[in-house]
Amino acid sequence: MKLAAPFALLLVAGLVACGSPSVDQRTAIAQFVRASATRSGATHVKISGIKVSRIDSRYGVAQEQYTSRRGRPSYATWILRRDGSTWRPTSVENMFPVCSAAPATIRKELAGTAFCYPPVGVYTSIPWTRGKSVRLRYCERPGGPGNFIAASQGVSCQTAALLVYSNRKRCDALASCEIAGFQCRAYWNGRYGRTFRGVDHALCTDGPRRVEWDGG
Repeated sequence: MKLAAPFALLLVAGLVACGSPSVDQRTAIAQFVRASATRSGATHVKISGIKVSRIDSRYGVAQEQYTSRRGRPSYATWILRRDGSTWRPTSVENMFPVCSAAPATIRKELAGTAFCYPPVGVYTSIPWTRGKSVRLRYCERPGGPGNFIAASQGVSCQTAALLVYSNRKRCDALASCEIAGFQCRAYWNGRYGRTFRGVDHALCTDGPRRVEWDGG
């Protein structure tokens, strides 16, 4: 027997309503991430690891692999929060979510760790020397091995990146080096004196201006 059109539509709607809500939400997350990637010019997009939190179903996570507009293979971990029927990203980072992405218990459930860092450009307290921390902002957030670049107020991220590049090129075998008015010194585990190549960590100062670099 052929169903009348209005009744058929109601039946389909009922079947969807009876289906798994988590499956539907995972599909919605995948669609959102893929659409965002397309708008950014990314290609070869692969989305995996989609989960909806069991602690709070308003939160979800997705892993994205893609080729950037510049042709570079990249990846990102998305943490999203559902507002009504719409998913919105709270953190899109290649390693460790921003701390405001979700409560710690949910970050641990979705990302496998509660560890987090502030977004690029947000000032925070970062260890400088043993027992001393200073207010810096990340120009490059910490990655898996702990690599990062951070700078103080009055230092652009472009300048910070120049210091790191020049340090690697000119000063790798030294323990200290002057670059663009900054005095950079190799430092690790409470000690100065080893070479930059040996510690892969530098503290650079120009009066009150500071740059800290960790190569991981």
